[in-house]
Amino acid sequence: MKNLILSGDVDTKMVEHLLVQLNKVDDGAEINIRLCTYGGFTDIAFGIYDTLKLTRKQRGIKINMICIGACYSSGVIIACGADKVFATNNTNFLIHYGEETNTSGDEKKFNGMLTRKMKEVIQNKTGASKRRVTGWISKETYFTAKEAQEINLVDGVYDE
Repeated sequence: MKNLILSGDVDTKMVEHLLVQLNKVDDGAEINIRLCTYGGFTDIAFGIYDTLKLTRKQRGIKINMICIGACYSSGVIIACGADKVFATNNTNFLIHYGEETNTSGDEKKFNGMLTRKMKEVIQNKTGASKRRVTGWISKETYFTAKEAQEINLVDGVYDE
């Protein structure tokens, strides 16, 4: 089984790194992606999420996401793109949306669209109600690995 690493800021460098690594994986393989991030650009996270979903569907690759240390903000979106999500015991998760209060017009509309998409992705993964997910996103909500498993954000936790 091939092990890939995604770490650091969610930005175009992360996308490029992932694409290079995925191109080296045989169709039908099973891979582990180790993810550690404090977050970054939400729209880029959706690009990575979509890439993972398409890779699973078009190439038959089974993707296990293993969150290590920190899986914050847009990292949660990325993790939700995998077949299964696991976390090490000391991993923490953050669900929020850092919408700027000074935005107006098109930017405010764009932020609202990203928030709706984020809610949908998290709802689909956890099975939580729209109201509950909205509560998590509307403030900075932290989860330990065990708490993330309790809400079905994580499928399993690697204990020490």
